[in-house]
Amino acid sequence: VTPSENTDGSKTYTVAAKTDGTTIKVDGSGNLTANTAALVEGDKKGSAKAAAGDENKLITAGDVAAAINNAGFTAKANGDAGELVTPGDEVNFKDSNNIKVTRSGSDFTIATADNVKFDSVTASTVQLGSDGPKITGNGGNLNVEGNGGSPVKITGVKAGEADTDAVNVNQLNKAAAAVKTEVAEGKNMTVTEHKGANGQTVYTVATKDDLAVTSINAGSTVLDTNGVSIAVPTQANPQNTVSLSPIGLNNGGNTITNVAPGKNGTDAVNVNQLVGMGNQLQQNIDNVGKKAYAGVAGSIAQSSIPQVTRPGATGIGIGSGYYGGESAMAIGISSMSDGGNWIIKGNFSTNTGGHMGVGIGGLYQW
Repeated sequence: VTPSENTDGSKTYTVAAKTDGTTIKVDGSGNLTANTAALVEGDKKGSAKAAAGDENKLITAGDVAAAINNAGFTAKANGDAGELVTPGDEVNFKDSNNIKVTRSGSDFTIATADNVKFDSVTASTVQLGSDGPKITGNGGNLNVEGNGGSPVKITGVKAGEADTDAVNVNQLNKAAAAVKTEVAEGKNMTVTEHKGANGQTVYTVATKDDLAVTSINAGSTVLDTNGVSIAVPTQANPQNTVSLSPIGLNNGGNTITNVAPGKNGTDAVNVNQLVGMGNQLQQNIDNVGKKAYAGVAGSIAQSSIPQVTRPGATGIGIGSGYYGGESAMAIGISSMSDGGNWIIKGNFSTNTGGHMGVGIGGLYQW
């Protein structure tokens, strides 16, 4: 509005439109026109923008409506190409494996289902129920403990087959029964029993001091209940002379052959019996060695059980040992005082030698 003075003192007001030349301009006839521009697609999918140089121009209601209807957001899953969701489109969230989706008004809740099924699960600790056993992994070892660190009994264990399979109590009892050996005295033999340095049973087998035989035939020489018949030696071999006297028997370097197996305690034995007894003795020695190896396996099993390292903690562990073909299983419990100064540890083991071992120890550290 522009005022001006007239000659008679009155004022004239001139009203005119002020244009900026960008949004509204005046054409050559003095008419006002709007300077409009169309929207173009924005840099991101589902967005719109003004073209370069058209930022200050006007847009029509139709362009605005089209921009709104074509706008939206891109929904993607796991980094795929995605799909544009425009105003008015519906998005439906569906249940899938182990996932349950619920809605209350505009709030969505996505949670795991009550009953789930997985091909594999990785977890540092598995708790079976609110107060059931707890399973934890420690390197290559598996630790199972009950409520408050109490021991846990594992039932329904199938009999192990491979070397690294777990065994059940039935297998353990059968193995323990199989390694029990009883050594009895045979004819003309004595057996004594004593404990070895490692607590194993040692059997000593020997011939009796007095042997009783019915007869012995050695070529032309006969030894029977009637006495001794000795063939006359030849001049070519005078050393073959056999003599029996109160001071002893001089057999002249000859072999006593055709000796019947001894039956009574004072009977003589032949080579077959001696070899058989030697084999039996070797078997006994082997059994003693196996029991010694089983004892070593028990020591390895007990020493393989880790102990607790955290103050105030109590733990139970299992260990196994193998040595010289024998094996052992051990169970150990260790506990550390709340201040970490005292550590106590107790172990129990059983081996394939049919023996059990118990160890307990304590440590005070400062």
